[in-house]
Amino acid sequence: MLCGKCTTRGGIVPETRAGVRRGSRHSIPIFDRSSPAKLSFAQQQLWFLDRLYPGSSAYNFDVTLRLRGELWKDELHRAVQCIAARHEGLRTVFFTLPDGTPRQRMYEDMEIPLDFVDLTSLPAEIRHSTAHSMLTEWARIPFDLEQGPLLRLRLVRVDPLEHLLCLSFHHAVCDGWSVEVLYRELEHHYSPTGATAPLPEPAVQYADYAEWQRRRLSGAYLERQLAWWRGHLDGVPTSLDLPEREGTVNPAAAHGAQVVSALPSATVDAVAELARATSATPFTVLLSAYALLLARHTGMRSLLIGTQVAGRSRPELHDLIGLFVNTLPIRVDLDQARTFTELIAHVRESAWDTFTHDQVPLETIVEAVRPRRVVGRTPLVQAVFAAPATPLAPPALPGLTAEPLTLAPTTSKFDLGMAVAPGADGGEHTLSLTYNTQLLDDESAQQLVGRYRELLAAVLKAPDADLATALPDRPARPGTTARPAPAEAAPAREEAPAEARAPFRSDLERLLTDLWREVLHNEHITVHDNFFDVGGQSLALARIHARLERRLDRELPMVAFYEHPTIAALAAHLSGDSDQASTGPAPDTASDLRTARLRAERARSLQRRRAAT
Repeated sequence: MLCGKCTTRGGIVPETRAGVRRGSRHSIPIFDRSSPAKLSFAQQQLWFLDRLYPGSSAYNFDVTLRLRGELWKDELHRAVQCIAARHEGLRTVFFTLPDGTPRQRMYEDMEIPLDFVDLTSLPAEIRHSTAHSMLTEWARIPFDLEQGPLLRLRLVRVDPLEHLLCLSFHHAVCDGWSVEVLYRELEHHYSPTGATAPLPEPAVQYADYAEWQRRRLSGAYLERQLAWWRGHLDGVPTSLDLPEREGTVNPAAAHGAQVVSALPSATVDAVAELARATSATPFTVLLSAYALLLARHTGMRSLLIGTQVAGRSRPELHDLIGLFVNTLPIRVDLDQARTFTELIAHVRESAWDTFTHDQVPLETIVEAVRPRRVVGRTPLVQAVFAAPATPLAPPALPGLTAEPLTLAPTTSKFDLGMAVAPGADGGEHTLSLTYNTQLLDDESAQQLVGRYRELLAAVLKAPDADLATALPDRPARPGTTARPAPAEAAPAREEAPAEARAPFRSDLERLLTDLWREVLHNEHITVHDNFFDVGGQSLALARIHARLERRLDRELPMVAFYEHPTIAALAAHLSGDSDQASTGPAPDTASDLRTARLRAERARSLQRRRAAT
């Protein structure tokens, strides 16, 4: 899932403001708080990823402002507390039922911590660099989803009239649209005198939305939506064939970096002109060029590119802080277009079809399509694109001038993420590429951005020229290796081989088989079936994991279920018997477990340290 920083009201998809509808007969009822609240689909996926990679900061979400002028620290803190008091989602933590099912708990009151650092004792020439480094490191501290809070503040004083404010969220409680809501309410509540009138209570809270979403996305309605998605994605490769850097050692790591470049105003104007000429939008033109770049980079003729929709289909959701954004895969078939003009038309129609089915969460689409899962790779979508229509204006606070700052990313949720963001004056735009550092180094990322600019210039100059001449293919860079794509579809179910019907080789194989059959409601599962080929998905995996830990009375790294997706391989891995597994030697279970424990303990330790200070 791409961090929802681009889903402002201007829209990541300005031609449709996808996921925002003016009216619907499906009103949202108030959820009965007497029982534990369910998670939304998006929250559940982030909860699962937190269990899969404990101690990860991949889904931290930060907003940073430079504040010039006389700042009242206590009033700023009070204003944020008022916002948290109004939005139940900011007072939410997550817990797990005995069967492994997640639930959310909303507290009536929760203190949002403010960490204040005064750098005025340092030499003036190093204060700004020190402040940026401190905030970047602090913003990557992992959250403890069970303890909370999932929002924290750090205020750094550079000099008496300049401060840097960083609000760090876990993505499970905030998205990009929410930042605009937060800014608006911060404007209302921040006052040097502290005298502000309370805002009216929201019509609904996030837990109401989560329950409504669960009920709505079920039955015949959901089946119709999923039938469309299965047909739409039929035959398209579900994994990009991206080369890896040599020496990659940890495919599960989410290490990332970003390169930033300028997109000149003349190019921006040319994009807008071509969009008008083709009855499209600048977003569609820029996305089409990105698809062409990926096709040239991978050699693929059919691919999926993820983009985000706001996910706020009801008007009562427009003023809530929470995670509503949804990532959707847009299918692009290069064989459908001979020229760039034809490619724009194809992408426009494909995107439009996608946005009319935007209510289905990505994870639900994944469960329906059932692509092969690989540790460290997001299923279906490995490359994403964003192009917000308007920049997010900073809050107007009395006595202060606010300026947005961007902290350098240190993680990457996707292999490649390109964004084209408008400048404050609407002229020159910013072109950025966030990338997995196990695929690209800085030089390669810079070259890829350069290729996009070069390709965009070529197709803008001659949109009706043959695409084969738009930009010649370039050979792979030295130091990279082809990244093998996983198989694209589960094989047809056949009669189990004789060895699969043979007696279990261990009590652990028998236990795992019983758990799989019980949770997946499938009595035909064998020890050689791939978990995800027989209907397995993240929540089912979490339930099996919880039950297995109870039965074995030991902690188990959940990532082992991804690395060893058959019963035979998993049993061999957990028992330390690599000879029984057909997938190669089993990694060191004890080492994996120690790593998982250390990462989880680090997150809890850091959380306790912040609470103590």
